[in-house]
Amino acid sequence: MVSYELDFFGHVRNMNEQALQSYLATEDARLSFENTLISEVAMLWLTMATDNVQLALQREILKTQEESFRMIEESYRLGAASRFDYEQARTTVSAARAGIIKYVRAVAIDRNALDLLCGDKVAENLIPTELPEVLTQKAFLPDGLPGEVILNRPDIRMAERGLKAAAANIGVARAAFFPV
Repeated sequence: MVSYELDFFGHVRNMNEQALQSYLATEDARLSFENTLISEVAMLWLTMATDNVQLALQREILKTQEESFRMIEESYRLGAASRFDYEQARTTVSAARAGIIKYVRAVAIDRNALDLLCGDKVAENLIPTELPEVLTQKAFLPDGLPGEVILNRPDIRMAERGLKAAAANIGVARAAFFPV
């Protein structure tokens, strides 16, 4: 048996509009999540690159501090340096070693977080060891960029479509007051 429903008061039309806007808002939420994930991975990759650069720098500092300590230790042994100089040099070597431990830990945390965000272990050749030259330059938005650009953001579109879905839902509720 075939049946039809006349839509005098817009009940079906508003239900269709509400369903469409809800679907589109869900799709925009997916795009927004995707953009957020990409952004998080990029930021973490840059953090890891920075921590690797800091680790390499800290290793160079340790090497320099150890050479300096050896010279001061020899001077102290020969009586040319004071006990204070000797202890100060020993302390700077210890501080440099602590700095290395700090950055080794930071790189390990970055690596684990990157693996987690990517959903699998990231290949070694994709792990940054230094900051690329292009990333050390400042980026500027061009002058005169129209304000409508913000309307293309998925999170903004999702909110807008959520409002449209709510408005259509009001139409459904309003039509429910009228006889079928």
